[in-house]
Amino acid sequence: MGTLGIDERDSILIGHSFGGLVAEWYAGEHEVKGLVLIGSIVDVKASLMDKILWNTPPWLWKWLLYTDNPLTRRLYRDLFFSPSTPYEVFEDFMEDNRDYIEGLPSYVFQYGKYYCGNNAEEVLKKISCPTLILVGRDDRVTPPEESRRIHELIPHSKLIILENSGHMVLYGRSSELNRLIEEFVLSIHE
Repeated sequence: MGTLGIDERDSILIGHSFGGLVAEWYAGEHEVKGLVLIGSIVDVKASLMDKILWNTPPWLWKWLLYTDNPLTRRLYRDLFFSPSTPYEVFEDFMEDNRDYIEGLPSYVFQYGKYYCGNNAEEVLKKISCPTLILVGRDDRVTPPEESRRIHELIPHSKLIILENSGHMVLYGRSSELNRLIEEFVLSIHE
């Protein structure tokens, strides 16, 4: 923002998933105009799958979990999308992200172990800007309970739980998501 000459006090941060956690920390330590968190979390906890991935050689599972194959299609569909999300939306996600998923070096998927135990609870209490919190009702990656915790910790926040939506609300409910963000941004500028 400094390079572009953008005053952080005029900025509205938008973060999805892990990007939401990054935005939380930034907004807690800097004065920003607004904050939008989509499917975010308060702290990073390791799942059993995370622990397996972190403690086995990446070549064992990269081809299985991070290529476009029947297993990953089933896993990604179940994990990232609502059961009510149309299959075409999931196909759009796979088409848009195939090169990204398959192109990352395998060790990248072990980065999460360095963030485990990172708790933003105290930082969230410091956020004073208007904050919009959005989450899909069927989000299995960052469940609505996490967004409720965030909402309770940020004084000037509004929580919206989107029906029939999973973690990839950016795909499953893009029109509604864009409308809600636009309304929020306009309300800050009034």
